[in-house]
Amino acid sequence: MRILSDRHAASWRETIEVPGADGITLDHAYKAMAWLGEPIAPVTPDDARERYQAEVIEEALYAHRRSLFGAAVVAFFDATSLYFEGRGGATLGQRGHSKDYRPQLNQVVLGIAA
Repeated sequence: MRILSDRHAASWRETIEVPGADGITLDHAYKAMAWLGEPIAPVTPDDARERYQAEVIEEALYAHRRSLFGAAVVAFFDATSLYFEGRGGATLGQRGHSKDYRPQLNQVVLGIAA
């Protein structure tokens, strides 16, 4: 697992200011990224999913600051396109790429969040 690319580490180092990190070299960033991407041993024999150093750190930080985040919420979002036949959609829809292979008809994109 690669957390970020090596090139991204170089640009990140030039654009982000971290107090007290002036002595960090690009080589340090490469080594840190490699370490964050290393797989770790399973916690239990039943844990078949491969996990990485970065995940353990993220989970520990979340657990430490959980009270700041409140209740965990999951949102689902889906989008689809609908087309109009006949004179429908003259003001609401417009022509464009159609997943239904109907580019000659007016269509709208509908998004639903739950």
